[in-house]
Amino acid sequence: MSVSEDRYYSKLHVYTRTWITPRTTREWILCARFWANRKGMDDARYGECVQNAEDIAKTTNDWHLCLEGYNELSDLQSQVRCRENMEARAESTLDWEACHNQWRMVGIEEGAKRCRESYFREEIKRNEPMMPLEDVEAIGSNAMKRPFDATPLNDFIRHQIIAHIRHKYTNYDERLRRGENREQLRKRINRYIITEGAKLYTKTNNSSSERGS
Repeated sequence: MSVSEDRYYSKLHVYTRTWITPRTTREWILCARFWANRKGMDDARYGECVQNAEDIAKTTNDWHLCLEGYNELSDLQSQVRCRENMEARAESTLDWEACHNQWRMVGIEEGAKRCRESYFREEIKRNEPMMPLEDVEAIGSNAMKRPFDATPLNDFIRHQIIAHIRHKYTNYDERLRRGENREQLRKRINRYIITEGAKLYTKTNNSSSERGS
């Protein structure tokens, strides 16, 4: 808990609800913590704070704050509800990147992985709408097998798309076997892929002259 949160929580503890009316998701979660930690937990007021926090989260999409609070309070029922709401919003808005980032904020890689997989699928379709389904699935599958670091998701999946096209739809591998310099060849082929775009995987006849030679 930050210094400002600690001060808020301390004053809330002293003055109960007469000090300030919470306005944000974080403040309502702190309010819930106050009622949960009192001697003889006040279920009604705790429930009111939780409801208000989630009502705001529906607008602000900061479900990770609810999830952090529920984890600290060991409120399993609210944790499940929060997770469902977070992923339902991502599914309705297709904002899987926000969902992924929120899971990572609370350190739950399993949830982040689910959202990352959905994000990859949608982003591949958005970047390459004419790409065959088997390629979309192959790129998504390979991307999920690779270690993920702090690279922005759109950069990460774009690299995977280019790598897939490079290996499947150009003569990159063949030229590597002939002894061409890997780094120079990769740069040359990548420029060719960016220039040609969807033409590479929609052509029925990829002759040598059309494949980055």
